[in-house]
Amino acid sequence: MVFLSTTLTEEQIRRAEEFHGHWCPGLAWGLRAAEWALREVGCAGDEDVVTVAETDMCGVDALQVLLSCTAGKGNLLIRNRGKVAFSFYRRGDGVSLRLVARTLPDPAEEETRTLRENPCRTAEQEARLGELRAARARRILELPLEELFERKETTEPVPPVAPMEPSVVCAACGEKVMETHARLRRGRVLCEACFETEMPRK
Repeated sequence: MVFLSTTLTEEQIRRAEEFHGHWCPGLAWGLRAAEWALREVGCAGDEDVVTVAETDMCGVDALQVLLSCTAGKGNLLIRNRGKVAFSFYRRGDGVSLRLVARTLPDPAEEETRTLRENPCRTAEQEARLGELRAARARRILELPLEELFERKETTEPVPPVAPMEPSVVCAACGEKVMETHARLRRGRVLCEACFETEMPRK
């Protein structure tokens, strides 16, 4: 594969595809966002780099692979606002940026939508849909980053390091819950699930 614009290696692209499970335009968007982030904030050695994704689409997996930002480490936060937008922070020196996807015209958009929304696609239609998706993903990799994203300043402060809080036992189910997620009802400590069950609904 030869891509005209991206500086990502075939190995980086392959690792992201393997992690995600398939190749698609959404993953390509995430790869290019990660590419820009690598250029400005670098890769998370541990938790120094933080990613805030305003979507839960396929591209988030590329960010995990290339930037080493994960939910388990607390440096990947998904605040799903339905936008293809990502904020990146480097805690060490406060460097940050926000990338918002630009509208990318797609001459095959109507055909792609029709095929995608058809639950009874034939083998030929399935193959055609794959071709269209692969072509769009390739175009995303080929275009300059500045044509794909608008770079903005971040609108929120650097997210804090994931807290390590003690656990308490829910009085209803007996399961442990982090203290900061516990609720108090009539003198009893409850987990959120039990609290919602016991609360009278109006």
